Amino acid sequence: MQEDVQDAPVVREAGGLYRAATAEELLRAAAQQLEGALGSRLPVAKPSAAIDYIVTRLALSDVEVFGVMFLDAQLRMIAFEEMFRGTLSETSVYPREVVKAAIRHNAHSILIAHNHPSGSSQPSRADVEVTRRLKEAVALVNVTLVDHVIVAAGSGHSMAKMGLI
Repeated sequence: MQEDVQDAPVVREAGGLYRAATAEELLRAAAQQLEGALGSRLPVAKPSAAIDYIVTRLALSDVEVFGVMFLDAQLRMIAFEEMFRGTLSETSVYPREVVKAAIRHNAHSILIAHNHPSGSSQPSRADVEVTRRLKEAVALVNVTLVDHVIVAAGSGHSMAKMGLI
């Protein structure tokens, strides 16, 4: 066990003992580091920075989770919220709640994201439809939907890059 701890990232427990960190703990630590950088309003105009952050937030969930990244006019992250949780293969998304949250955060733009626990990165018809509905809904309050990222098999896939937004 001691060799495993020496070769792996470690976590210090309350009694001062060290143990190997779990994958979930590593992702949580990575998310905190990225959130520290993005939370200080660094631009996320570079899609890879936003996608990396989203992957750390959604990759390990065994059910579908729908999240929203709220952005200011310079495409800097204001906040990220996991708004809806579902089952293994679907989650309900309520455009009204997304619009309310965008207004509450005074967001100029949003980037929506959800995971596919099945591992498939292909957007479903329902994914395309909810993206269209959300784009229309937030546009009514002058908020722009900039992308919909699907997290599958530990990586993020941009629907904007796929030409679906």
